[in-house]
Amino acid sequence: MKFIALFGLFIFLASCQHTTDRGPSSAIGLTPRFTLNKLNSIANKHTLIITHASTQFDEARTAKDGVDQLVREFKAKGLPVVYLVNDQSPLGYQRWYTADRSPDFEIFSEGGEHNLPVHGNEITIVGGFVGSTDTLNGCQTLAMKDAIRMHFEVSKSPLTIHVPVKATYTFGEWSNIRESMLKSGWVDLKDIQFKYPFASLMFLRGGIYGDDGNEPFFAHNYSQHENKSYRQGEEVSREKYQFNFYINDKLLESVKDGPNKRIVNIRFKTK
Repeated sequence: MKFIALFGLFIFLASCQHTTDRGPSSAIGLTPRFTLNKLNSIANKHTLIITHASTQFDEARTAKDGVDQLVREFKAKGLPVVYLVNDQSPLGYQRWYTADRSPDFEIFSEGGEHNLPVHGNEITIVGGFVGSTDTLNGCQTLAMKDAIRMHFEVSKSPLTIHVPVKATYTFGEWSNIRESMLKSGWVDLKDIQFKYPFASLMFLRGGIYGDDGNEPFFAHNYSQHENKSYRQGEEVSREKYQFNFYINDKLLESVKDGPNKRIVNIRFKTK
């Protein structure tokens, strides 16, 4: 029992949300194309969001090669690249591991939270970490949640979120899912002894919502205090949304509760 408790504490401390030092940019910092922490309109363009590509959370730089490749591809196409940076101190920039230090936008985001104007119908969100429970808050998953919320504040069209798996990192039981997807291009939850539906990777588990894989809310809410400009907005839940989970264009699982008039396609890619 002591081992389990200590392991749980370790995983909890690995969570992205934490107190940060928002010191000034330095010589080792990033050089965004536009004003630091300011976002011009990204219009209807397919945007790339990099969430916390930092050795503070991904010490092994698991996602680095995939992230660097995506940045090159999006820039070559003239599409917006956004870095969500949790620590804008000299140490934070030193930990930030992207090869490209000049995104279009650098936005402070303590826990993956953002109010980006997602007007287009497609967006790619990577970094980490993937996964969200009541006690383990994945910043990349919160970035997905806020993209969903922001999109449907201005649009009724379905939203597709692309998640190239090679450009992500995660912890705990989700690491087995990630490795299974990269190895086989699919995931058999029974083979990796994962007892929940795949959707539970993104939906809160435990606490007052039970622990059966059918919890109502997508991801956690931002609960820290550093990002004073953040607006939380409406909850993202099964009641108002239909979630379709794909791996390499093959439907794995759908979550359908309530009217489901807002459609979200989440496409994990391994190719």
